[in-house]
Amino acid sequence: MTDHELLDLSTSAERTSLAWQRSGLSMIAVGALLIHSHTKLLSGLAGWTLIGTGLLTTALVGPWRYRAVLVRVRSGTSPAAHGVVLLAAAVVCLTALVTVGVVLFP
Repeated sequence: MTDHELLDLSTSAERTSLAWQRSGLSMIAVGALLIHSHTKLLSGLAGWTLIGTGLLTTALVGPWRYRAVLVRVRSGTSPAAHGVVLLAAAVVCLTALVTVGVVLFP
């Protein structure tokens, strides 16, 4: 493996980590918006859930996925982690449904 190939492999790990960080920061922003714009308990819980999930995603999942992808790509195996993606999608979708319910049925 040449240095150029290794550089390309490590950038895929970096892109994955940055994507998780962007997702986490987006969840924090939407959670803060929910808390700020609505006074109901349900929207507050949805907002705090998004903020907590975003903090965990940014602080823990991003760096963890960076290392995991780097190890897997260097070993020649697939870096896909379907369970992590499904869990994050489930939390965001559930929070979105609660938010829609709060906004449409005040």
